[in-house]
Amino acid sequence: MIGKILICLDDSARSRTATQYGIYLARVFNSLFTGLHVINVKALRSYYYVDASLALGYAGDVKGLLPIEDTLNKKGEKILEEFRQACAERDIKAEKKMIKGVVDETIVHEGKNHDLIIISQTGEHTH
Repeated sequence: MIGKILICLDDSARSRTATQYGIYLARVFNSLFTGLHVINVKALRSYYYVDASLALGYAGDVKGLLPIEDTLNKKGEKILEEFRQACAERDIKAEKKMIKGVVDETIVHEGKNHDLIIISQTGEHTH
């Protein structure tokens, strides 16, 4: 019995396809379907974002990363709302989670509470 399914969500077409497969499985097994979006803390600490904060005039100030973090939070909320709507349209029991962390470690940690993890082969940051 697959009682709880975790799906890892980003803003890629493959993630949306994986969501459709997950919805199918959640329906077949009458499972609770959890959508997880991880805000990558490594990205928040990367040179790219530090450089962006410097360009925005937040030199040396950690608070300078807050506009970028806020943008990532809003993006995550949008992704999770799309997930919720897709589940609601098909009468799937769903919950959504957004966690700031190291992506792979967060997925493994959250996956311990689920019977199945669905993750697309590639996501928004692969080329």
